Amino acid sequence: SSREELEKIVEDIILQRLEEGQLDEAPLTLRDLAVIRKTFVEVLAGVYHTRINYPSSQPAAQTAK
Repeated sequence: SSREELEKIVEDIILQRLEEGQLDEAPLTLRDLAVIRKTFVEVLAGVYHTRINYPSSQPAAQTAK
């Protein structure tokens, strides 16, 4: 599903930053990174969620006047 894809993408980005040393001087723990990862996934899942098709609020057949 797309949520698992988002989790994989976010995890890969974080691991890449760690491997490149970009977070070496940041005062972050692995627990902090786990919270950051979870938060990014939640936000992105909310932004990219599939919208539900709601029934139209207008009557199906309207007469023209």
